Amino acid sequence: MNRMKYAKIFIKMMAILIYILLGYVVFLSYTRISEHVCIDIIEW
Repeated sequence: MNRMKYAKIFIKMMAILIYILLGYVVFLSYTRISEHVCIDIIEW
């Protein structure tokens, strides 16, 4: 019983970590793309 409880907590922690990492990666790629687009518009 206790082991299952810990497993559930561990899975939740992992899910939160993965979610944060994915959000960070998406945020970085989005800012990169928007920067490139702005530079292209200015140069054009």
